[in-house]
Amino acid sequence: MKLFLKFIILFTLFMEIAFAESATNAKDLYSSCYDYDLWINGNFKKPVDDKSLFLMGKCQGIVESIGKTMYTLCLERKRNLNIPRQITADLGNIRTRELISIFVKNSEGKTNLSSKSAYTYLLDIFSKSKPCD
Repeated sequence: MKLFLKFIILFTLFMEIAFAESATNAKDLYSSCYDYDLWINGNFKKPVDDKSLFLMGKCQGIVESIGKTMYTLCLERKRNLNIPRQITADLGNIRTRELISIFVKNSEGKTNLSSKSAYTYLLDIFSKSKPCD
């Protein structure tokens, strides 16, 4: 019973995060994360201002939150809870910068990102690239 209650709390928190920022679409997140990826790899050539730093931090925060939540749900899934695979990913030893690189590489060249929620799109990418078995 205690484990089930923990799952309900985590799932509710996860859904609140996803719906709280539903205005963030995948295209906006991609542009922020693309800049973050360039910054981390030392290839950022644009002038840096407060807004660009804020957006890069927002990217990092969103990806980190989703990654930790998906990994926690993966661990709970391995304990035989009936958690759908679409919201789990085995991200245990993966750093946030690597998750952002995965997101950027999977999003390059996609033209329909503005019609997708950033959170739903991240769930889809991470659950497929690092499935929880």
